[in-house]
Amino acid sequence: MTTSPRTTARQLGSILLLLRLAPMTLTLPMMIGMPSSQGLWIAGIAGTVISVPLLAWMAALCTVEGLDDVVRISRRLLGTIVGSAVGWLFILYWLILAAFELRSVSEAYVTGTTPDTPIIVLMALTALVSAGIARRGLRLIAMMSELIAVLILVSLLLTMFLPLDVIQLRNLLPVLPEGLRPLALPTATAVSLFLDMVVLMMIAPSMTSGRGLVQGVIWSALVSGAVLTLLIIAATAVFGPISTALELPALSLTRIVSIGQVIERLELITVVSWTFGVGLALAVLLWAAAVASARLLGLRRFEPLVYPLGGLAVFLGIRMWPDVGSFDRSGTAIRGGLVTSGFVLVVLVVLTIASWLRRRTSGDAGRRG
Repeated sequence: MTTSPRTTARQLGSILLLLRLAPMTLTLPMMIGMPSSQGLWIAGIAGTVISVPLLAWMAALCTVEGLDDVVRISRRLLGTIVGSAVGWLFILYWLILAAFELRSVSEAYVTGTTPDTPIIVLMALTALVSAGIARRGLRLIAMMSELIAVLILVSLLLTMFLPLDVIQLRNLLPVLPEGLRPLALPTATAVSLFLDMVVLMMIAPSMTSGRGLVQGVIWSALVSGAVLTLLIIAATAVFGPISTALELPALSLTRIVSIGQVIERLELITVVSWTFGVGLALAVLLWAAAVASARLLGLRRFEPLVYPLGGLAVFLGIRMWPDVGSFDRSGTAIRGGLVTSGFVLVVLVVLTIASWLRRRTSGDAGRRG
């Protein structure tokens, strides 16, 4: 199988940033259905603080195992049968995540710009383009991500800071109207969003060094957390109590942005930038699923698997969420995030223990020898 060229820390950070910004900024699952939004920015900060050590743990495990990917690490530490089962579960996880990314940007298009276009058409076109990028390999994804990440961040800054004339800071008070307990669910949801960055454990073999892997992971998590927190504050300050009832809070925020008398509505610019971001996020997920599948099937090339996996992501995106309401709620910790987070954490714990036992056994054998 063809190996990927070296990936820098900045490129890795850009890839992971795009992977997280789509659900965070399109649907804001932390806000959906919550009793109040005033204190949700605290959950954003708490979720970031909890997630950074977990992501660093993933990077450290890959570094200890020689910058190998999670499929080979699992098979080496857990045996062929159990390790392969873990690999296939990761592939299913990435396909579901790809379906979520596809559905999120397509819902934004249908809601904001093209209401008469069938959603399956938008999903199929996005998957087709992303699969084409994924077939070219990680190098193209990494180079494009550096540019698109900047575009996304600029778009988000415009979205958050331009509606100054309608921001009401009193909407942020009281900060904790129901106390700390209601923040548990949105904090868990934020953590689940960050743990989706586990795809870094497939990118690890292409990194220039273990230090670069850790640096890229940490800066992407910190920037994602800052964006998440600021967007929650902006949405709450503008929409007040109704912000938790909006289907696409960030898109609704862009609709009220204006620049003088020249540009009255910026949602098209925002949706286009989200399209690029989701397209690259989808590309890296399809690439990871295809590479992992090729390893498990013993194939020398992953490229023939990309388009079928893209088609499967479209199918899952349509069948798993029959309507936008169920789609929005699926991003919360209770409706799915808790399950995927539990899977990732269990695998991390098991692999870490197996790695430690393997090194200890090897060390004892070396001393006896």
